[in-house]
Amino acid sequence: NVGGAFGMSIASEDYERVLVAGLFFGSLSSSSGVLQALSDSDLPDRRPGLAAEARLVGFYAAWGLATVWLSARLGAGLGGAAGVPALPIGLEVLDVPVCVLCVGVFLLGAAGPLLTLARHGEAPSGELTSLEAYRMLGLAACGLPGALYVVDAASFA
Repeated sequence: NVGGAFGMSIASEDYERVLVAGLFFGSLSSSSGVLQALSDSDLPDRRPGLAAEARLVGFYAAWGLATVWLSARLGAGLGGAAGVPALPIGLEVLDVPVCVLCVGVFLLGAAGPLLTLARHGEAPSGELTSLEAYRMLGLAACGLPGALYVVDAASFA
């Protein structure tokens, strides 16, 4: 889309390769985030809910993986159009459970930051600093597009 805005075009025969490369790099980046959340000893802290750095990194890495899965399902010929298989044979068994996980991840992305803010509140009466409370509002706004993806994930589940 960005390239198209500058007059660039990708030949239709190249589209699949470009999309697969994007899916590969997106998966690599998000998987690295999951590994960081699980292994980086500097991440854990005592902040509540999604304000905790390890939870935040792990959650948004999972959000990235969920968007990569839906991109693979909707693009690269994997959208289930007439005559096109929904998924390669080996991945069909994963479709329903991964799409159910995607629904959970996208719902948590929209609601999790707001629940953290509602449950723990802003200082002085709550546990969150004003910056953390502001961050939760921003994260909730960023999570709203994921709420739209729930429909796609649920339709595949």
